[in-house]
Amino acid sequence: MKLLFIILLNFVLLFHHSILFGNNNEPKVSLSANGFPFAVEFSAPTSLSFDEFREKYLILDPKISFDKIPHRQSRKDVTHEKFVQRYNGIPVEGSGYNLHYIDGKVFLLTGTIRILLI
Repeated sequence: MKLLFIILLNFVLLFHHSILFGNNNEPKVSLSANGFPFAVEFSAPTSLSFDEFREKYLILDPKISFDKIPHRQSRKDVTHEKFVQRYNGIPVEGSGYNLHYIDGKVFLLTGTIRILLI
């Protein structure tokens, strides 16, 4: 029941601006089966930080955290940052998010989050 509530709350928060205000400047958000974003595509590169993304798009249990792994550069103008998910400080296999930058601004965010039912 708690998981269903979190999924519904995420859905409402993700789309309330576009539904109420018809804002076409919002990024394209693709949701996974668990209701969390697996891709956020920006029509124009933005200065969004991971903390801002987390605050805006993810409503999480306080036991869930993310650790930044040093970024790598694939081309001169493109860099990537990876954030791995942890639960109570323990890494969660196969989960996390990647921010993709061009000229220092985010143009794509991809990844997955795992909800642990303990």
